[in-house]
Amino acid sequence: MRNWRNPFRFRASEHIESDETFVCLFNPDVLVDLMSDDIWDLPCFIRSTPGAGKTSLLRMFTPPALLAAYELRSNEYIKSLFGNLTKLKAVNRDGPAILGIVVPCRHGFDIVVEAISAVERQKRILNALVNSRIVLRLLQAVMSLRRSSGTADLQKMELDLPDSVLLPLGLTRPCTGDSLHMWARDVEKRVCRSLDRFDFSWEESIPGDDDLLALDLLCAGAIKFDGKPIVDRVLLMFDDVHRLASTQRKFLIDSILTRRPQAAVWFAERLEGLDVNEMLSSGARPGRDYGRTIVLDNLWRDRRGKTTQRRLLDIATRRARQSDLVDVDSFEGCLAHLPDGTEWNSEFQKHAGAVRARAQKKAGGKIRYAEWLVVKQARDHTQTASEQAIDWRTFEILMARAEANSQGELFDIPLDSQGLSEQLQDSSLREASEFLLYREFGTPYYYGPPKLALMASGSIEQFLALAAGLFDEVMSAVLLGKSRILSPESQSRIVKKIAEEYWNGIPRGARAGSLVKALLESIGLFSRSQTERPTAPYAPGVTGIAIHMSEAMRLGDLQAQHASSDFLQLSSVIGSCIANNWLVAKPNIKCKKQEWMVLYLNRILCLHFDLPLSYGGWREKTLKELLEWLRVPHGYPTASEGDSNGSTYK
Repeated sequence: MRNWRNPFRFRASEHIESDETFVCLFNPDVLVDLMSDDIWDLPCFIRSTPGAGKTSLLRMFTPPALLAAYELRSNEYIKSLFGNLTKLKAVNRDGPAILGIVVPCRHGFDIVVEAISAVERQKRILNALVNSRIVLRLLQAVMSLRRSSGTADLQKMELDLPDSVLLPLGLTRPCTGDSLHMWARDVEKRVCRSLDRFDFSWEESIPGDDDLLALDLLCAGAIKFDGKPIVDRVLLMFDDVHRLASTQRKFLIDSILTRRPQAAVWFAERLEGLDVNEMLSSGARPGRDYGRTIVLDNLWRDRRGKTTQRRLLDIATRRARQSDLVDVDSFEGCLAHLPDGTEWNSEFQKHAGAVRARAQKKAGGKIRYAEWLVVKQARDHTQTASEQAIDWRTFEILMARAEANSQGELFDIPLDSQGLSEQLQDSSLREASEFLLYREFGTPYYYGPPKLALMASGSIEQFLALAAGLFDEVMSAVLLGKSRILSPESQSRIVKKIAEEYWNGIPRGARAGSLVKALLESIGLFSRSQTERPTAPYAPGVTGIAIHMSEAMRLGDLQAQHASSDFLQLSSVIGSCIANNWLVAKPNIKCKKQEWMVLYLNRILCLHFDLPLSYGGWREKTLKELLEWLRVPHGYPTASEGDSNGSTYK
């Protein structure tokens, strides 16, 4: 097995050549989310933003990957994967039980729309190409399953189909591998030759291309090698469906849903191929003609964090163990969880003293805070320096809230200290205090496994980019004979740098890149202004905005109806942000008897804008206000403007 110097640098599935290495790196927990009968019984949609693992998931169900998992099933890193594949009935005790066929939609289909104006002719040519490529990929899958690298064994393969099955024109029974190969290559050549010459006189000679007849060839019991069936089930996977022209995508999906093939069918596509309404409805309940819509990004997002953290760290550990330079038991063990040492203890003592003095000065001998100060000072005796700093900063927030609530009171009445300790232990407030200490004093904040998992924002590629930067530092430390455990300040420095590179790369990857950046920057700056309010009303902080669901739906309607150019532009910008995972959409969030679509910033953008990483805090905005942000990207309201429908303290 090939060992990489920094295995985190190889991110795309297609860049991992060895199937043995691929299955060792594959996280088995992802398969748990697929365990239901509808993924085999009805066509399913697998959708994602770039880097969420769509192609890796499809690859796991191809013959080479399943064979590798079967052969390595006794390996300690593969046992869980093999167990989940067995539960899915993708493998059994004899080997792979399904024949996974991947048909990429990346190349050759879009030119049909560009070259031909007649819609019906476009459909027939698309049928011809899809039919031929299904057959070619079927043959490739069978040969891979039978471990044959050449065409000599094609004659051993045949399709033993009943007479009732219609064959594409040119195919005759018996359908041997040789005849299938010759037929598919001939169709492919004729289509490509005609497209090159803009000559479609041949089209009338292929009436069978009025339909996707190749789907009827994918009967598991009919696919034989040396006269014997080779699998229990066939899985047809269309990858990168978003690359098709919109008319082609709709036609392909509708044709397959109508035909109801015996084979299981998965459509894999990026969200960028959908309109705004489709994006918002992704993950909806199954329909009558299709099964689930699986949004892979959601498999990596868990607001509780534990499941996501465990899965991502498992991926990181599997990668780190491939290194030929650093011998590690776990990637998590390379990351310090807390600032330690006498230097940081001294720093936190200084910061705690500064905040304590400021809070006592604000109290100014007022009777109202006398009992509060007694309770707070008593807590200092049982706390570390860092805990004291956070505690005093939390106390300062509670004082600001008390001041806000006491406006107009004539008498200085002592505040009830009962329950103060409980308020000081509020996790959201303490997280807000930790963040505000970072903003004021520069103490480490973006460090540790839980925060690293949050930074991924549902993207495996993004997580690997962050982990790669951290692992580079680990390797440098090992080469220099230093500790391989990265300090919190080193972790913060590295991930902040990666966040800046991510931000700088946005215009290159977006439609209307400058407007996308204007919207994101406005959301980031606005969120920071709300997060740093003295009362921390949206603790631990604001990291997104929300628009009313009625307005969210209006975005999609406007796009379909070619209405106002301004709103169409806004719809395009928001759609691009969601499709590229720069904004994470949470539709149908109920708050104050209304429903909202919350748009959270990608967590790596929270690093760029110096924001907390937790979800929960958001502020209401209208489409009109968002349009204004596109025109004036750096302008944002002051803290005194308006009220929020987001979460707040009572």
